[in-house]
Amino acid sequence: MNYVDACAILCEDPREVYTSATSSNYCAEVTLPPVGNKAPTNLIFNVYGKSCEKFKQLKRGQRVYIHGAKLRYDLESKAHSLHGGVIAQITEAFPLFNDVILTGRCVKNIDQSDARAFKATADGLMICNQSLSVYMGKNQADLFNFYAINTANDK
Repeated sequence: MNYVDACAILCEDPREVYTSATSSNYCAEVTLPPVGNKAPTNLIFNVYGKSCEKFKQLKRGQRVYIHGAKLRYDLESKAHSLHGGVIAQITEAFPLFNDVILTGRCVKNIDQSDARAFKATADGLMICNQSLSVYMGKNQADLFNFYAINTANDK
């Protein structure tokens, strides 16, 4: 499963990428606002089909809520992007809401002797570097690198 709900700000006006007799594709760079002490995240957001009509009317600087998009990672450009979903224009009064659900398989065994892959801190935290393979259909998968943090007595 790969599912994203996120609030974003358009960094540019949506631009047409592809149009055929039966479908359209628009994209725009968006920024996910920072939460806590984290930095903002820039992504390319791609919209397809009937959602393009609403998306192409939006302008740079407007806030949008993206519901049900898919997070993708391109190995060549080393960039994340969002694809599809339903969009709605929102105001600043709308609370920040970012929810990402990725379901897949961990692709490497944890070697506790490798300091780059596993570390235990003096505070009792265990930090593990891992990669998740998320099936995208048609025999394709995206890889996402992440850190898992747990206390030593968590089960």
